[in-house]
Amino acid sequence: MKSNMSHSTTFRDYLKIIFRHKIIFFILPPAILIPLYFMLELQTPTYQSSVTMYVKAAKQTEADYYSGVGSRSLVEEHSQLVKTNIVLERVVKALKLYEIPIDYEIKFYSRFKSALRKKGVEQSKQRFANLSAQQKEKDAFQRAMRRLRANVGAEPIPISNFFIINVKDFDPSLAPVIANSVSRSYIIFDLEQQIEELKLKYGEKHSTFIQLNNYIAELQTKLDGKSIPDLEALGPATIKIIAQAGKSGLIGGVNKNTLFPLSLFASIFLGVLFCFAFDILDQSIRSPKDIESFLGIPFLGSIYKKKTTEKRLISDINPTHTIYSKSFQTLSEKLSLLMSDKKLKTVLLTGVDQSMGTATVIANLAIYLARKSGYKVLIIDADPMKYSLSKTFKVSYKPGLADVFDGKNSFMEVIQDLGSNLHILPPGEFSLNLVGFLGSSTMSDLLKKTGEQYDMVFINTSELNNFSDAVMISSVADGTAIVVNEGKERRQIIMNAINSLKQKNINVIGAILSNRKLVIPEIIYRIT
Repeated sequence: MKSNMSHSTTFRDYLKIIFRHKIIFFILPPAILIPLYFMLELQTPTYQSSVTMYVKAAKQTEADYYSGVGSRSLVEEHSQLVKTNIVLERVVKALKLYEIPIDYEIKFYSRFKSALRKKGVEQSKQRFANLSAQQKEKDAFQRAMRRLRANVGAEPIPISNFFIINVKDFDPSLAPVIANSVSRSYIIFDLEQQIEELKLKYGEKHSTFIQLNNYIAELQTKLDGKSIPDLEALGPATIKIIAQAGKSGLIGGVNKNTLFPLSLFASIFLGVLFCFAFDILDQSIRSPKDIESFLGIPFLGSIYKKKTTEKRLISDINPTHTIYSKSFQTLSEKLSLLMSDKKLKTVLLTGVDQSMGTATVIANLAIYLARKSGYKVLIIDADPMKYSLSKTFKVSYKPGLADVFDGKNSFMEVIQDLGSNLHILPPGEFSLNLVGFLGSSTMSDLLKKTGEQYDMVFINTSELNNFSDAVMISSVADGTAIVVNEGKERRQIIMNAINSLKQKNINVIGAILSNRKLVIPEIIYRIT
């Protein structure tokens, strides 16, 4: 039988892969986003503002302190002097940074981080409260100095006379104020070095001394960090402010509003990649396309997985009511057409490994064909190990097939009527010396007789990989159909079993895919 199934891949096929591995797809984003959320909650956004400084080559004095202006070592030296106590103390006093409370930083924390740090902050506030007034003043000033020194940095710009003063803070409006104040405090410090040289050399009446001293006095009034005219910022000092601090930029922490959507998109993308990777690694049979592409045999039909509330046999429910019962109706109609077209009377249905519910498949096919389609159907339970069909229909497994082989009964004597054109031939009680009859001419003759009296005969046996029964009976049946459990059996195992049957010239008419799952929600099936 040639298949008319299209092998083109559709959008629904891609959706099936994702929904088949939906656990990975739906777990991966939270697994990435939840740790990311807590990591972001522990970070506090930090802002940085910068001032560009220039070490002028021209000198106001001849002091050795300024010999070599323009050299790399002197620019580095200036960038290091920015963090000296005399420079920073002037800023702390001018901006009153010592008034910043102990819990200043906590107001910039997230709620999660605030909760974690709250106890430590409260302990620090309690220790501070226990200090004397003089100790509090000293402690607040030292704390402000430590904080400022930690937040101020300076670095030279390679191959130039420039260096940059960087100031960071949790408050974006405070960072540029401090940066401007530090740069002006450093210029004052630099001028103080120069006027000391001028005082010793020329005295306090010298015009340059007076000019620089006046500029220092003027600049001390500008330590509030507010922007001043650029020409005033340049001033007469050897160290000049080329670019004052402006708007702060975010350097520590990240923008959650940007990162979270990006991370969500990345996690979904990774989830899709993992789904496809696992699907590639999965070597089981999962679709009709797999049956035709990997097994090289026709796809006969699907049996969908029943709901827990449904009974196994479709005689107990409305056969057109659920997808489980409808699948037997569709398969029965397709199988009856195939058997009629190929003139097949006896068909063996078997699984490759661990039975895979083959007895249930046979029972429901027989029920539908006999009771709903009006065919006269016989099912032969040739499973001497489990009596699967006999248990399914709750009939005695003996006398049966074994008694026919042993000559104790004719096959008509052991057949049991299940009503509505459906009959069953139980296995009987097999002994070791009777097993060989399953593939013998006796069995072949028996199948011919049943084929003359019944429209269809379905045979159930033990699984192919564990017992030889199925192979023996396959050799005398008109055709053999393989029942494959979706997503449970490896391709190679099934392929080996089918190849073994084909080598013995057994007619493998196709495969039935059982326990199929609707991995895609029904609403998506409707719109795709």
